[in-house]
Amino acid sequence: MKVLCFDACQEWILVSLYQVHTISTGEVRIQEIDTFQEYCPKESSHRLILEIQTILQKNKITKPDLLICTIGPGSFTGIRITVSTGKNLSQLWEIPVMGVNSLECYASFYFARSKSPIAILIDGKQSRYYFSTKTETQFSSTLDINIEEIKEVLSQNKNTGIHEIYYSGKIPTDLKQKTIRIEENLPNLLPWLEQIKNDLANANIETYNYKALNANYIRPSYVITNKTNGHL
Repeated sequence: MKVLCFDACQEWILVSLYQVHTISTGEVRIQEIDTFQEYCPKESSHRLILEIQTILQKNKITKPDLLICTIGPGSFTGIRITVSTGKNLSQLWEIPVMGVNSLECYASFYFARSKSPIAILIDGKQSRYYFSTKTETQFSSTLDINIEEIKEVLSQNKNTGIHEIYYSGKIPTDLKQKTIRIEENLPNLLPWLEQIKNDLANANIETYNYKALNANYIRPSYVITNKTNGHL
């Protein structure tokens, strides 16, 4: 099974191809075929289709067997284009499509890298942040909160030993934990795929179809939010 994964919800773009196969013992294995990653602010969502076409042509693949895309949170434009691309390609190729919470994907990658509990912090603008944590046993829900609330959450979770925060965008400098820019080492989906590899091998279009793929905006549109806050 060939799996096409993509993410353009943030200021970077990721397009990857994987081979998923089951060996004689019944174990499911995942092998990377090819990956394209680039930090490209304000361009990632607009380049998504082109990079998908490029990686498929490069590897002489007419169509994959399964699609996986991030669904947010992130930029509104990035989420909309990433999810609509997943829906359109699933419908066009008549193949299953699975969605993944963006921060869960990133958290899985950086947890595998650091081997210790970590936090993900994405600048959501308007002085608010998309925030999640991951330990060996749990990925927290994704929160849309301000920096004081983040400090409160971290103080309440001292026992989890979160010492590193992987972030994108502008963040305050007075956080006690070590902060590492995501752009210094862009994430991929492989650690998350390893966690669900048995589901991948059994994915079908009845369960994972384009109609079931929904964007995870978390926050209403900027226009609605600004009206609510009295800014418009």
